[in-house]
Amino acid sequence: ILQRLLEHCRSDQLDGLVASLLWDTVALAKHVYGNFVIQHLMEYGTPAQQHKLICELVTSTQELGRDIHSGAVVAKALSYGAQEDQHALAVALVMAEGTITAMARTRHGSLATKLVLQTIGGQARDEALRQIQEELPALTARRYGRAVVASLRGAGMASP
Repeated sequence: ILQRLLEHCRSDQLDGLVASLLWDTVALAKHVYGNFVIQHLMEYGTPAQQHKLICELVTSTQELGRDIHSGAVVAKALSYGAQEDQHALAVALVMAEGTITAMARTRHGSLATKLVLQTIGGQARDEALRQIQEELPALTARRYGRAVVASLRGAGMASP
């Protein structure tokens, strides 16, 4: 129901609901069903709401990066947020040591990891590639980890 409200109601009709959702973003992002609501908010929310949501995600990157459900929320944020917000989230994920490699092992986290690698450059990309290189055996032992490694090699990026 919440997802349909986010899709079809005007933003002024949703202000109270959205404020409640933003107040509990991290818990909802990790919830088996709540993550879908946060994904919809990211997709259908106003730019200001998207910005607030991504700011909440940035403050909890390590916690979210190690959760099986929140990878889908992170992927949506890296797809729909403003470019500077996407970059801030991607860098925060890389700087939280081990987070991108933990995400790379899960279904939705692997997509988020690929989006992180597409979003960042320079030292942040070098750091991400270093972390992937260190975890290469563990990543290649998992289906979604192999997909991340293959995308790096297939895209002609500096391979791990």
